Amino acid sequence: MSMTDKTKGFLFVTLAGLLWGTGFLYIQFVLDGGLSPQEIVSWKLLIGFIFMFAYTRKNDPGALKIDRKGLFLVLILGVVCFSVYNLLMNLTMEKTTIATTVALLYTAPFYVLIISRLLFREPFTRIKVISTIVAVSGVTLTVTGGQLDELAYDSIGIVYGLAMGLVFAITNLFSRHLLVRYKQLTILTYSFGFGFLFSLTFSDLTAAFRLSFDPLLWLNLILMGLVPTALAYGFFTTGLSYKIESSKAAIITTIEVPVSVLGSYLIFSEELNVLKLLGIAMVLFSVYLLNRERQRRLPPNRLQDGS
Repeated sequence: MSMTDKTKGFLFVTLAGLLWGTGFLYIQFVLDGGLSPQEIVSWKLLIGFIFMFAYTRKNDPGALKIDRKGLFLVLILGVVCFSVYNLLMNLTMEKTTIATTVALLYTAPFYVLIISRLLFREPFTRIKVISTIVAVSGVTLTVTGGQLDELAYDSIGIVYGLAMGLVFAITNLFSRHLLVRYKQLTILTYSFGFGFLFSLTFSDLTAAFRLSFDPLLWLNLILMGLVPTALAYGFFTTGLSYKIESSKAAIITTIEVPVSVLGSYLIFSEELNVLKLLGIAMVLFSVYLLNRERQRRLPPNRLQDGS
């Protein structure tokens, strides 16, 4: 049975969210190994760039050609949406807590809902609004377990966090704009490269070599650059190329949070209570609502053939 482009887009974005959810697990290993959050940004983007460049050079070398306008646009994407985004995440974590950081990050669907309406005229449907509220509420419940004291209310940290959510939203919208003219391999290869170069302004790449050699540390660094970076962003931009609405993509990616929480429970034995499970269920339910809305909009014959 063949799938429609919208279905493919839905699945690719979901897969991107699942892979992003593994990122916190790799980061935890690397942090425990002695690297700072700033140094992790540089290594993450460098390894992501190496994988993307090698893959593109072998499979589609023509994608490495780009005009001056495109080069300028991917420069903005790399600097703002990758380096600055990760820097804002680190600053938010420094001023507040991980729970607050994740909760503020997922203000992004609200930004996307509004901006995509203004720029792309995506409709404000009832299901979309409900899904956004359910998803963000579910994320907050998942990361706090219902304990509001898990959230830290540092005013500067909250400003950083809100800016982080906005940049994450811009990444979604800007990537969709670039995909109209450029291939996803082109966009990601150059944006990772530019993002890495800019990250050197606030991190020390050589710090990793001053640590005692630990193969597990380097394995997690490599996996961090491959799985939640090169592969996840590759799947995400591929999903956007199938014309899935930006606002829906933003909601679907909240599945990242349940994956990271479940992974932390299984690997690091972190607490997983009933309220966290309820939050996970809310996030999954929001994705289910979007999928149901998508199916209702398909013509009857498309539903019958499995699309």
